Amino acid sequence: NTCTATAKNCLAKRKNLKTAPLPLLQVRGGKHFTEMSVGKSLVDYDSMVVLTHFKGHSMGGYGGSLKNIAIGCADGEVGKIMQHGRGFSVRNAAFMENMVEAGKAVTDFFGKHIVYINVMRLCP
Repeated sequence: NTCTATAKNCLAKRKNLKTAPLPLLQVRGGKHFTEMSVGKSLVDYDSMVVLTHFKGHSMGGYGGSLKNIAIGCADGEVGKIMQHGRGFSVRNAAFMENMVEAGKAVTDFFGKHIVYINVMRLCP
């Protein structure tokens, strides 16, 4: 039972889940989404520390904090599918835009209560 790429169909699938409803974060000014489905406990926190080993990511296109909060905070059954969409490819601009919108939803939710620490390993 897979979900199609459209937010409308993904959100319809959410209503049929047998578990407790998953929270939705608003995506203000989004091109593809008005809301993003996130993990059930995310909204229980009032702050977030994003600790990232920054590097390029061959599968995600983007690395660093964006990937961590976009893919990492999305729930596995709906949110990740919403971001990946149909025909997933890192060369697909829509996937990159979806990931940015998901990251924006998390950032907007925490507002000034989110801090980013990016660590880069220097090669000798």
